[in-house]
Amino acid sequence: MLTIILADDEVEFRDIMVNLIPWNKHGLEMVGVADNGESAYHLIQEKRPDIVLLDIHMPVMSGLEVIRKIREENRIFPAFIIISGYSDFEYAQEAVRLAAVDYLLKPFKPQELIEAIEKHKNRNRILNRLSTVTGAADLPEPFPSLLQRSDEADFQSLNYPAQQEQAIMHFLKAGMVEEVDEALQNFWRQVEATNIGQGQMIGCMLMLYSEIVRFLADRGAVLPLTHFGNIVWQNLDSVALLAALRGMVAEAFSAVNTNRESHRYVSNATRYIDAHFRENLTLDSVAQQINLSPTYLSSLFTRFLHMSFVEYVQSVRVEKAKQYLLSSTYKIYEIAELVGYSDHKYFSQVFKKTEKISPSQFRDQSNVDIFSDSL
Repeated sequence: MLTIILADDEVEFRDIMVNLIPWNKHGLEMVGVADNGESAYHLIQEKRPDIVLLDIHMPVMSGLEVIRKIREENRIFPAFIIISGYSDFEYAQEAVRLAAVDYLLKPFKPQELIEAIEKHKNRNRILNRLSTVTGAADLPEPFPSLLQRSDEADFQSLNYPAQQEQAIMHFLKAGMVEEVDEALQNFWRQVEATNIGQGQMIGCMLMLYSEIVRFLADRGAVLPLTHFGNIVWQNLDSVALLAALRGMVAEAFSAVNTNRESHRYVSNATRYIDAHFRENLTLDSVAQQINLSPTYLSSLFTRFLHMSFVEYVQSVRVEKAKQYLLSSTYKIYEIAELVGYSDHKYFSQVFKKTEKISPSQFRDQSNVDIFSDSL
């Protein structure tokens, strides 16, 4: 999933951008906002985002100054997208000189922004994610040699299946081996369907690799490269690439699964929750189903999933609710009941806490235009 930072000094515009664009739907995660150029600069250093949405005129330091400073330091290379109410040619010319990937004039529609972000699917995107998790100087083979062939690979036109990646990471975090393998095959089928060249397929593989490395790093684990080391990279085909990915995922499971018994309990618990999300689920009831003490099960959720039992249940129910909101005409209270909430007001509170917008806003947001006289 690509990470994004938004820097704009207008409060109303920031709120609209953060809350009314379905970032997750497009494989994007908003990881920070800033209200002035200096804050944006420090936030970029801290979060190392893939993309920065940047206004030109901000207090303390302008957007162009932020880009110039980051470029001069030659350490972090996010894709900068300028969002501005000023159409001055000199601003646009300077943005191009500093290698901003796009320049959007306010007001604009959400789809225009998403299309600008899609332009970021290129070699720099891949290199940025890999160097973020490994360090550019320490990038393990065979990736440096693959990146050196970037012109041949034509990474710019790759189509990355971000939603399928999210499914892989969900099952990997939950310790669900069979499900993650199926999700991985779905991921690769989508790669094959939307990318015609070997270079694009390699680019997609590198993107998934970087996300898995991030996941393992959060748990203090390192991904060995046994399967990658055995591949003849000069003569690859789709079957070989998929085999490498499956080996990589297997190694990821091995790296993180230092306690097989505990991991098995987490897997059993999440399977049960995923299958019975409509029921009245409590820590005690799920623990009883898998023959474990509630206290120990609670500790396993925190250790392996980095969230509480209640948070996991809520996340599953909210994801199911989002599917209903996007694909059905059920009323909000009906959807609440379908995902396990008897109190639709409480359901709306949970949904808004998770998604930052209400269920009805989520349903309508794809048709929302971003506009304001002040923009």
